[in-house]
Amino acid sequence: MPTVGKELAELHLCICHQGSIVPFLSSVYLLRDTNTAIVVLTNSMANNDAADWLGQLLLEAVLDKLEKNDYVSIPKASAKTSVGLWPRMARELETHRSPNTQHKSLVEYVGIYYNNIDSWCIEVFEDIGELRMCFQRNRELPCWLDHYQHDVSSWLLTRKEDAHLRRFSVINAELYLIDFKSGDAGTNVDQLVWRHDPDVPGGEIFYGNPLACGSMGEVYLRIGRYAIEDPSCYACRTIMMCAATSSARVLAWSYRDAEHYIKKPASRFLGGYFITIAPDCLFDTSGSAGICWRSRSITLSTESWLLQEKSCEEHFLLLIN
Repeated sequence: MPTVGKELAELHLCICHQGSIVPFLSSVYLLRDTNTAIVVLTNSMANNDAADWLGQLLLEAVLDKLEKNDYVSIPKASAKTSVGLWPRMARELETHRSPNTQHKSLVEYVGIYYNNIDSWCIEVFEDIGELRMCFQRNRELPCWLDHYQHDVSSWLLTRKEDAHLRRFSVINAELYLIDFKSGDAGTNVDQLVWRHDPDVPGGEIFYGNPLACGSMGEVYLRIGRYAIEDPSCYACRTIMMCAATSSARVLAWSYRDAEHYIKKPASRFLGGYFITIAPDCLFDTSGSAGICWRSRSITLSTESWLLQEKSCEEHFLLLIN
């Protein structure tokens, strides 16, 4: 990296900020002695610190430094190196990959996974037989998930794809691996590990709410990142798909002493609908098919909560988009 002002006889106070804001770069330099402000703004992500070096070039002119840095050859060399790092990451991942491993059915990975404080989520969804993911449920900027090994998927991009998605370029091969995990039961995928921060050993765990697909059937209940405490209870872990439309699936679940089996109700859902069950709902859990329900009236609203509990019946309905 070039150094500005190393041969100046007199020191100058310079307040600077190397702005890195996705999806563009910027830099700001303030010189108190000369009452000068240098602001560089760009409209895209460069292959190097272009905005910073442009600011340094102007700063040298203001300081009237006799021996100036070569801000033509330095950016050319760094851009070439930066572009070459992307195929190098691909080779690195391929070198450490275990070949010919099997993965689960794609639908088993589908879900929305939140970090421990619910401030960031990764949505995994299936699209025309392929697995994709997006951050913060923004499906306008999806990434393809390719099978890497076992239950690990790769979303490694090319430099061009990274720029198209308006991402901040990060050269770290582990960042582009998503490791799906099964929880305490050891069967269903309900967690993923993402190693996005080199300072966090082992990566960060994201807790999911895998979504069932198909028609009527049984799935294991996972409410956000709060699991059923007693998975052996049939009534607690059985959800029946009671109705389906082209745009939504309705899941129903009923248990009389629900609070005893749920660690904690989730405080929000995945941006779906909020269903309130009228008190005249009738539930039948005696049939061999599991839990069935029928209701004389159901009300829909668009509040972003996961569960609605009726104190008189303690019944729950969940509508998943």
